[in-house]
Amino acid sequence: MAYYHNIVVCDSGFGGLDITRLLLDALYRHGVSEPERGISITYFNAWPHERYGYNHLSSFSDKQLIFSRVLDGIGAFKPDLCIFACNTLSVLYHGSKAYMTLPYQVEDVLFSAADDLAAKLSVK
Repeated sequence: MAYYHNIVVCDSGFGGLDITRLLLDALYRHGVSEPERGISITYFNAWPHERYGYNHLSSFSDKQLIFSRVLDGIGAFKPDLCIFACNTLSVLYHGSKAYMTLPYQVEDVLFSAADDLAAKLSVK
């Protein structure tokens, strides 16, 4: 099992704050409190503009351009793990050139949830 010291939770809204809180709660429940283990968790909001979100952008290429800037911003934190806590960012990530080339591991709620659900449905 991999151990992560620097985790970034990224969202384009506020739902990622709940996921960050749930992650912190789970760490404490499992006896892994962040200060004692040197774990840093950063919430990174990727809302593209103060007046509009990704769905207001007209083209996928515009969304990708902004998303590439988001990835640059996340990279500044030097994460071991980035969690995309947002369906929009998950789709943009999997459609980007950065997919599988980032220097840190990526997990996303969209594909993780789909995999978990498929596993549960396949249990007899």
